[in-house]
Amino acid sequence: METTPMDGIDDRVIRLVTDQFGVEIPDDDAEKIRTVAEAIRYIERAQALA
Repeated sequence: METTPMDGIDDRVIRLVTDQFGVEIPDDDAEKIRTVAEAIRYIERAQALA
């Protein structure tokens, strides 16, 4: 799988994730997410812990 590098997650993406998946991403965690694959893993882990 090819990953798309990001400078960090955009605020719009954080709102979208919160609205669509019910997953809150704290600012500290959002700054560490650099690829789409990392964002997906974060969402999957957060949902598994819910």
